Amino acid sequence: SIDNQSGMKSAESMARESSTAPLYEDPHTQFLINKEQNRGRSTGKLVSGSQFRNTTKLGMGKCEQCTVFDRVNKKHKETIRSLRLQIARLEETAHDLRRLKANDMGHHVALKGSSSSIASGGSTLAASMASVDEEELEDIQYLANKCETYEADLAKMKKMLIYERTLNEGLRKTLDETRTGLREELASAQLQVGKLTEEHAKEKERREGLQVAHDDLAMTLLRYKQQLERTENKLSDCQLQLNAQKNSLANVDHLKEIERLRHLLSTAEASNQSLAGQLSSKAYELSRTHEKLATVEGQIASLEEKKAAAEVAHLRAQNELKDAQDLVNATKKHSAVLQDTLTQTVKEKDVVQRALGHTQSKLEHTQTHNASLQAEVASVTAELSEMKKQMAKDAENTKKALEKAITASVRLCVVAPTVNVHVSDKKLKFKAGLSQDSLKSFLSNEVLEKYSFLFKQKGENSAPDGSGLEQWLQTLLGQMQTSIEQHVNSAMDGSSL
Repeated sequence: SIDNQSGMKSAESMARESSTAPLYEDPHTQFLINKEQNRGRSTGKLVSGSQFRNTTKLGMGKCEQCTVFDRVNKKHKETIRSLRLQIARLEETAHDLRRLKANDMGHHVALKGSSSSIASGGSTLAASMASVDEEELEDIQYLANKCETYEADLAKMKKMLIYERTLNEGLRKTLDETRTGLREELASAQLQVGKLTEEHAKEKERREGLQVAHDDLAMTLLRYKQQLERTENKLSDCQLQLNAQKNSLANVDHLKEIERLRHLLSTAEASNQSLAGQLSSKAYELSRTHEKLATVEGQIASLEEKKAAAEVAHLRAQNELKDAQDLVNATKKHSAVLQDTLTQTVKEKDVVQRALGHTQSKLEHTQTHNASLQAEVASVTAELSEMKKQMAKDAENTKKALEKAITASVRLCVVAPTVNVHVSDKKLKFKAGLSQDSLKSFLSNEVLEKYSFLFKQKGENSAPDGSGLEQWLQTLLGQMQTSIEQHVNSAMDGSSL
């Protein structure tokens, strides 16, 4: 990680130095490139060739595409450098694994005459180490091929950079090619992340295999310990039997019996020593397995660091692709806004011209219509003066009719059993017991005769329903008479003087 950081710092310093340097050493080449870039933007001003005779290096900065390709070039260089360091580390790891494999094979030969479980455990361990060795060699070969691929890609990128520096065909093509390069780099970073994930999974499986082998060795060691304890118990039992036989057998040949017991004792001691040696060997093998497990854990940690670095590169490539996409979208939006503004301006100009013509024709029509309106105003003014006179006359007639209606109004005040009838300035008092003929005569002569004239109108002889006015008035008077009689009768019903 320290080497990677130093490499990144050196790459950043190189990028700062290259950003301030001119694009080309030859002024004539730089002038041709500037002319190609400024094509279509000429103001039509004539420029003499003497202005370019004594010029020095042009101080124009790099184009955006060249800057992007420089960044990609530096990134590929750093990737190649980190891959070379990874290859060196993997070669060292392979060397250590080969040495461990040789030691394990020696231990395997030493333990070849033990039980079937020990033989199967050793063969499993040897097979796992062989598979680890083959996988490490495959990883080294894969990384070497990848390094060569990156070098070939770097050469291609250099050629492309030179070609793009000499023939810059415009901003749109530059952005498209930059986007393509970033997508390829993103795909490469994704592939690298996938490979590192697969390597991590393989290392995990290999670690699980070593853990299983470690568990098998631990079980074998436990069985040997149990077997050793059983042998010691048998030895103690034999010793007890020997003592018992010494005490119980008096007539037996003591020398032969002692010889036989010594032979049994030596056999038991040899078996005990063999088991003790196997136990120490398995303990050593267990310690070696612990060391291998620690080595594999270190390799897994290294692969996780590689995976993290690849993910960082992947995120960086995604950010660069997003920046390029944002730049393209901003350029497209700005162009669309300018085009819309131009189109809107043309449309507004046409609308204003049409509105101006329409306004002129409308002004002429308005002037003509104004003259006719002035004549109509004069005639309406005369009619208005006549209408005012007629309204004053109608108001006077209405006032007189209202005064007459007020004087001809009828008011009935019922204070049982007395009914007071007010007609104009007259006041009549009636009490219960009044005959119907007298009341009908009073209403016909004193009330209805004075009240009915209000329904007559001059110039018309038709009722509101379209019938004759005289007939309608007779019907209305009959209804009013009946209603008044009913109200008076209901008020005075059941009362007496």
